[in-house]
Amino acid sequence: MRPAYLEAHLRRDPPSLHKFQLLWKFYVKNGQPLRAAEVLGAMAESTEYANAFLLRPLTYWLDTDLKSNWIHG
Repeated sequence: MRPAYLEAHLRRDPPSLHKFQLLWKFYVKNGQPLRAAEVLGAMAESTEYANAFLLRPLTYWLDTDLKSNWIHG
């Protein structure tokens, strides 16, 4: 399920860390890893969001990978 209104809302100004976090997760869950990577890349390049980029997505990816390995392992 990919509701267009949700993506539009998350992309609307003003940008915020919370919106970026939700947006990249939205793209991952909807099978759009390239778009998720673009959001994460923008966060990494931003001095405002750099610290959050370094910690939260890494934690999410590790957690997801560990769950996947445990379930499918």
